[in-house]
Amino acid sequence: MLAASDPSTFDRDERSHLFMGLTCPNCGNERSFLAKTLQTHVVQSGGEELELTEQSRPAVFELLCDECETEIDFGALESDLRREMILLLGAH
Repeated sequence: MLAASDPSTFDRDERSHLFMGLTCPNCGNERSFLAKTLQTHVVQSGGEELELTEQSRPAVFELLCDECETEIDFGALESDLRREMILLLGAH
C-alpha cells in the first residue's frame, strides 16, 4: 500500500505502477488527464458579511483524457489507482 498521497514523492517504479492502468481507450494517452470535482458550500448571510458555515470534501465528478476529452470510467479503474487519485485530489 502506498503511504504518500503526492505521486511526485514516489520513486520511478512506484509511479509507473501507479499510473500504468490509466490509459485513454480512445487515443492511448497515458500522461495527462482532467479530473472534474464537485464540492458544496453552505454560505450564510449575516447582514453585511457572508460566512462559510459548512463545506464538503470534493467528490470526483468526471475523469477525462486531456488530449481528446474522452470520458474515463473512474469506477472501473484499479482500486489502488482510484484510491491514490482520490487522495491526490483531496476527494472522497
